[in-house]
Amino acid sequence: MQSKTYVIKFVRTSNFVFLIPPSNLSITLGTSPNPSEKDRDNLVVASVIKVVSGSMEFVEVASRLNELKLLLS
Repeated sequence: MQSKTYVIKFVRTSNFVFLIPPSNLSITLGTSPNPSEKDRDNLVVASVIKVVSGSMEFVEVASRLNELKLLLS
């Protein structure tokens, strides 16, 4: 069995990320009363549940356990 080691990095972005619930939890509005507004037909409205300024990444790094195993043996 081969083991892998990861580090968690928080990466800040210059833009905000809006977290919204899955589309099956969104509200679909009916068709627009004005037929010229075809782009607005069946609009989906979703609530923003969180605004974040970055994300977390898992990055694989070289394992340092081999040195520890040598010391313990």
